[in-house]
Amino acid sequence: MSKSTTNVISKSVEKISLDDLSTNGDGIIDMFSKLKDEEIIRGTKPEGLEKKCLQLCQSFIGGSWLQTTETGNIIVTRITGGLTNQLYRVQLKDTVNRVLNSIYPIEPTEVAIKFYMPKHMKSYNEEDGERLNDIIILTILSQVGIGPKVYGIFSEGVIQEFVDHDQFTVKYQKRPEKLREVVSGIARVHHLNVPIRKTNNWMLDETIAGLKVAYSECNAQALIDEVGAANIQNNDPRIEYEKMVKYVENLKAPIVFCHNDFRGSNILVRKSDEKVLFVDLEYSAFGPRGSDLATYINEWGFEPFEFEKQGLPDDDVLEMFAQMYIDECNKIVPGYADRPENTVVALVKEIKVLNMLLYLFFLSFMMKSKDNLVDAIPFDPKANMKFSDYIYKRYLDTKQRCIADGIIVD
Repeated sequence: MSKSTTNVISKSVEKISLDDLSTNGDGIIDMFSKLKDEEIIRGTKPEGLEKKCLQLCQSFIGGSWLQTTETGNIIVTRITGGLTNQLYRVQLKDTVNRVLNSIYPIEPTEVAIKFYMPKHMKSYNEEDGERLNDIIILTILSQVGIGPKVYGIFSEGVIQEFVDHDQFTVKYQKRPEKLREVVSGIARVHHLNVPIRKTNNWMLDETIAGLKVAYSECNAQALIDEVGAANIQNNDPRIEYEKMVKYVENLKAPIVFCHNDFRGSNILVRKSDEKVLFVDLEYSAFGPRGSDLATYINEWGFEPFEFEKQGLPDDDVLEMFAQMYIDECNKIVPGYADRPENTVVALVKEIKVLNMLLYLFFLSFMMKSKDNLVDAIPFDPKANMKFSDYIYKRYLDTKQRCIADGIIVD
């Protein structure tokens, strides 16, 4: 490597102009960039929430939680930032008598309770139910220390350790030891033998399913023409999808257990000890190894929701990141680095091609959308289609880079 890790970490990519993305005011990207943490929520607070939270903590934790029947003795606070579920911080007040808890000698007196809401995408087999995979995955990550501790699983959600944290933003990314901890963590995730169905093409399947819904149920073609979405008009995404299938097949990438939403906002740094934890694995599935790496590196040098700045960094950053990942995998499986499929060249190729898939997948998701992602941003079909066209432009740009690098042939 020509540059040290510290120097490479300081690099970023050129900002892309979005002057043509406004519809009756700010465009969707600008709206997201202006969102405050407290505005990133989904749904309203349910009736009787405090009573339900107390009962859940009594059932799954016991101990001091059983010393009160009054909801006035707990504090329930909405945790913002979730795009799928509702999450609440539940605290037992200091005025409640503390007793010995034989199950939890270090008793949790504040927890996070997640209440499930319908998933935005199908990431499960119909025979298994919507949340079976989540239960399995959360439990395993809790047990191996990669995710927050799980204290209870119930039909409507899960009780977890409350983590007072920072998101893994640029300030942590610039610290080589923290970056290595993240890479070590995702290498560990990739080597988990999670007992779920080993379907290895979830992202591809969801992409074509979303495109079919967009064109058949969401009036996509009329919207494309109305707003002048030139990139989509001139390059049918359904044809690109067929090419994308071949690109992914030609990689012959190792199939591993993937997070599938491996962004800085889903990587927590616990404030008490700066331990890194991974959350929001609701779309996890087996798939090509480079998927998570492509997702994470797409945010290189930028904060969550800075869509206009994100994109693949220069090759020296990709090579540094790939080498770090290989090194961490080699610690888990000695000899990993000696296998021909585990070279820096092979991994960088995977990252670039699967970054293309990431944009095509996101395009499909946006084109099929019929409702807003967060309550603070009202759904506007025309603005949504303009945003979709912008995403597709990013896909096409990344494709041209891959062609120029000799990785794919159109």
